[in-house]
Amino acid sequence: MLNSCSMAVTNKAKAALFITLLGCVLMASGCSGKTQTVLSTTESIPPAVEYWQKQFPDNQLIKWAENDLNNDKRKDAVIIYRQADDSKCKMVIAINLPDGYSFTDPIAAPVSSQQISFTDFDNKPPTEVVISGKSGSFIGIGIFRLVDAQIVNLFADGYDKCCE
Repeated sequence: MLNSCSMAVTNKAKAALFITLLGCVLMASGCSGKTQTVLSTTESIPPAVEYWQKQFPDNQLIKWAENDLNNDKRKDAVIIYRQADDSKCKMVIAINLPDGYSFTDPIAAPVSSQQISFTDFDNKPPTEVVISGKSGSFIGIGIFRLVDAQIVNLFADGYDKCCE
């Protein structure tokens, strides 16, 4: 019989196991074709991003990606940008509405090496947004969902440190 000391699992070990399992799920969903990674934004800029640029001309567009994030059959745009006034990076979602676009409140985004991908890890709408990147030696990842026109953080590991 095992003693109680050998049965105990620390919170740190649980967190490490969760992160490992999440990584496996994300990699497996990538193999099944349900994850879309955006490698470049060299293609033509979509109308949602052009509209954002007209509204915020002083901010520097870094990266964008499109996907239907609220299950309305219209492509919304995830935009990562550098603020003109303090050089911090932010992320915002341009929601494609029947009569134009609206923007979520911005949240922090990684300082460099930003990647945007989409996944459907629970196999039901809406599609989740995966943002990763770094700041110096800190690497972080965050998984977000668009809910009621707000960005909701579902999971983050090191995300706060990569956004400083």
